[in-house]
Amino acid sequence: MDKKQAESAAATTPKDENLLAATAKGASYLILLQFLSRMLTFSLNQIVLRYISKETFGIASVNLELLSSTILFISREGFRSALIRSSKNQQSILNLAYIPTLFGLVTTLITCAYYLSTISEEQSLQFPYYRLAVMLYGAASFLELVVEPLFVLALNQLKAECRHCCSSYWFDKTLLNLGITMTKQSFLKHVLTEGDKMLISVLSSMQDRGIYAFVVNYGLIFICFATNYTSTLIDLLVGKKWSVGEGDAPGVLAMYCIYIPFMGINGITEGFVQAVASKKDLTRLSYFMVLFSVCFMTSGFVFMHLFKLGATGLILANMVNLAIRISYSWHFIRKYFGKHVTLSVRQWSPHVATLASFVLAWFVTHWSKNSIGWYTLKEKGLHIAVGGVCFILVSVVM
Repeated sequence: MDKKQAESAAATTPKDENLLAATAKGASYLILLQFLSRMLTFSLNQIVLRYISKETFGIASVNLELLSSTILFISREGFRSALIRSSKNQQSILNLAYIPTLFGLVTTLITCAYYLSTISEEQSLQFPYYRLAVMLYGAASFLELVVEPLFVLALNQLKAECRHCCSSYWFDKTLLNLGITMTKQSFLKHVLTEGDKMLISVLSSMQDRGIYAFVVNYGLIFICFATNYTSTLIDLLVGKKWSVGEGDAPGVLAMYCIYIPFMGINGITEGFVQAVASKKDLTRLSYFMVLFSVCFMTSGFVFMHLFKLGATGLILANMVNLAIRISYSWHFIRKYFGKHVTLSVRQWSPHVATLASFVLAWFVTHWSKNSIGWYTLKEKGLHIAVGGVCFILVSVVM
């Protein structure tokens, strides 16, 4: 490194350190907020799930959550993604950040009107506060969009450099085009992200919706205990109403445990694509998302309508959807780095001995579930002890 390069590196170091410190501080607050939010949700669910029906839980966690996510995702996701990655001056960013709020008003009115028009008289009698809940969810979603300009501006202020350029007083053309492109893509991405709730709202019963909502709420907690301990843990946490009742919640949750790694890998690979892709790449991705949507809807129809698998079929359709999206993202990543380094799946795959220990542990715990059982407290204790021994042995191998 020559003298000029050394001076340049030294000059940029304080900025890099400031940006890193701001990012780390923001990440710490985000992790703390997510942790507290998850713990509060988990605690409230312990109380709620023991006293409400599966149908009521399905309405709240599927239909109403879909209403809120539809309003927020379609209104803001495209412009948020475009503005956060921009290095334009703050006034240009702020001008465009008001668009999601205005667009959100229209989206809220249309979405709430559609929901209210689809509530039958039977549902109104069975769930007397359903219409009121729809209006409250819509109002809350729009209030969140009102502060969107401040949110976008706060994220952009992580950049430490001072801006000494003149403030703009109109929409920046480059940012506007990028925001429109990513907003178009957000429509398709929303279908893929929330398509499970859309499908289960159309093709499944209220009970299936409740079971699926229950599984989504608890799947992240049960991942460490995996497929052979779902019955035991559901029984301990929320009672036999869910563990042995209609709908096979333990079986659906076991399938969801298999689905979780798909979500993790897709989140990493697709996040990278969204961060580095050009406008041309994003436009191409939008076309592929049409194909992904067709594959997802087709899979959902086959598993849920033809095979009558209910919530389990919905999870299988999601796995097909994410597998296709992961394949596309992995192809993009390999192409992106192809000129500099060769990427292979083997580079990040676990060692063969580790994989073998996981397979063996699964068979042992599966035997324990069927042979020892989990219905009585003694059986639960023995079954959990077997899992603990398997966990220790797998940890040693790893």
